[in-house]
Amino acid sequence: MSWFSCCSSERTPRSFEMKVGNAAQDKRGETMLESDNLSPRKLSVLYEAMENAEIEQAIVRVPLFAVLTHSEVSTLVKNLSPILVNNGEYVYRQGDEGDTFFVIYSGEVEKVVESPGKPGIVMGQPLTAGHYFGQLGLLNRDERRTCSMRARGLAELRYIRRTDFYDKVGDLRRLLQRNTEEWLRYESYFK
Repeated sequence: MSWFSCCSSERTPRSFEMKVGNAAQDKRGETMLESDNLSPRKLSVLYEAMENAEIEQAIVRVPLFAVLTHSEVSTLVKNLSPILVNNGEYVYRQGDEGDTFFVIYSGEVEKVVESPGKPGIVMGQPLTAGHYFGQLGLLNRDERRTCSMRARGLAELRYIRRTDFYDKVGDLRRLLQRNTEEWLRYESYFK
């Protein structure tokens, strides 16, 4: 089930409605939802707009991205790549280079702390749709993963690598420096 299908219209943010509404018009300006003829292409455009708006809602809740403008958030969402992770597969392992940020679109991902010679220990509740992880990997080139992340059931994720974030959205250091409070929160990660 997608986030959209579980949200009532009373709780749907205006920006979500506007984004879907803008993307859901055909070339004649006719709203696709009012059209008697919903073609596969129109449904595809509508579905993509709803999916992007759902992911955008998750992105704006990430404290690290509080400094991003609406345009930068949209650019980030457009540059996220999808990945399916099967039950029991690891998204990444403890000790791996941390260079990728993830948003969970559907499914569950659990945090596993591993010790040499011992089975991994699942920490806390699994993360579900709308949650994110790996954001610190966008900050520091020397960041190593402090835990493993493993799918519980089939999980559909969106991700972006640090190099793609910097190329498409911008230099995160400069973006954070636009807001003194946010810069002070994350400055130590750039040293």
